[in-house]
Order: sequence, then C-alpha cells, then structure tokens
Amino acid sequence: MKQTQRLEVPRSEKLVRTLASSIRVVRPRVVIESGTFLGTGSTRLILEALGATRPEAFYTIEVSPSLVEQARVNLAAFPWVQVVWGLSVTRREAIAFIESDPLLRDLDPELDIFVDFLPDPRSGYLNEIRCGIGGGDAQEAPEGVLVSLLIKHRADQPLITLDSAGGMGWLEFQIVRETMGDRPYLLFLDDINHIKHYRSKLTIETSEDFVVYGSDYEEGWMVAGHRIEQS
Repeated sequence: MKQTQRLEVPRSEKLVRTLASSIRVVRPRVVIESGTFLGTGSTRLILEALGATRPEAFYTIEVSPSLVEQARVNLAAFPWVQVVWGLSVTRREAIAFIESDPLLRDLDPELDIFVDFLPDPRSGYLNEIRCGIGGGDAQEAPEGVLVSLLIKHRADQPLITLDSAGGMGWLEFQIVRETMGDRPYLLFLDDINHIKHYRSKLTIETSEDFVVYGSDYEEGWMVAGHRIEQS
C-alpha cells in the first residue's frame, strides 16, 4: 500500500491512442466527466483524443468554486466544454459510503494500491467531502450532478470519465452501472491502481458486459466499452 503523490492523470501517448481509437469505435455523442480539478489532466487528454470530433455536449464536474474558475480559464479555448459546479453524488451518500466502505475499514497493507491520507484515509476522505479541495464554499455546491447528467444523456452512448478525488470512485462506478443499466457507453477510469478504482477495474475485467480497449496498471488507467456491439 502506497501514499498517493499525484492529483491528475499524467499525459500518456498510449492512453491518448487508446481513447482516440475507442472513440472511433463507440462514437459517443456526449462526454460526462467527474473530477475536473484544473482541467489540465484527463479533460485535456479527452480533448486531444477527440481531435476534430466535437461531441454534442461535454460536461466536466468540479465541486470547488475556485477550481471551477481556474478550469474555465484553462479551458477557454474550448468554450463548448461546460465546467459544471457541483458534487457528482450527494454529500449524504458520499459520507455514508466512506464511513462504511469495508476496504477502508480493513486496509490490507500488502495490497498493491495507492491510498491517500495514510495511516487514516477515512478521516482524510471525509474531510475532503465536507470541506472540498482547492478552497471556496464547496458546501453550497449542487449535489448529485452525475446522476442527473447520466439520466439526461443515457441514450447518447456517452463517454463517461470518472476521476473524482478521494475514495469516491467505487461509489461513482456503481452509480454509473445502476443508472445506465444495459445501455452502451464508453468508460475511462483514471487511478485503477488507487483505492478509488481498484475494485472497478476488477469488476470490469470479470464482467461479460464490458470489453477492455486498453489499460495500464502502472500509469493507472483503463478504457472500456459497456454493451458495445463489436463489428
């Protein structure tokens, strides 16, 4: 078990190629991303992979008001990208999840994953939910934004990117699966070697509903299609 050292996905040629080729296969009409941070990590990688292709909508969700403003400046060259202020899930369900998560409760020190706030990650993740990252009054942020966007666009074969900070990844992944049901979508996970998406990775690898287009455990990412018809 290792202490996390980065906050955004580093640029990877392999990842950009995998995203670009999977976008050509799936042809998502909408992009929905959780965890904007500065808009210079996974958001920029998706934009690079899209190339000249412009989806009907591109949403990226960030809970910190100050980071929202910084991301909007950083993404000013892409005015069609909507930086949405809000919490991807409800604060109540996020707190309940972190308090009851068995992986956090019974941390295995031999598990080869990254975890934040060691030796007490639960307290650190709860503080992130309650106070946010990057300053500003995150307490006033709209809640449950991910579900509302998924419901609005679940017929659009979306590219869904889950990159929220902290211990939220497994919760967001379960919300995506429940909300999208049997509908097709493209999924990009950052931090599959982190506690937030380690279980999502294992689930995808063992599910007949997903096809993995590419992954790199060392770099920490996975791109997979759900219920995508193979030609």
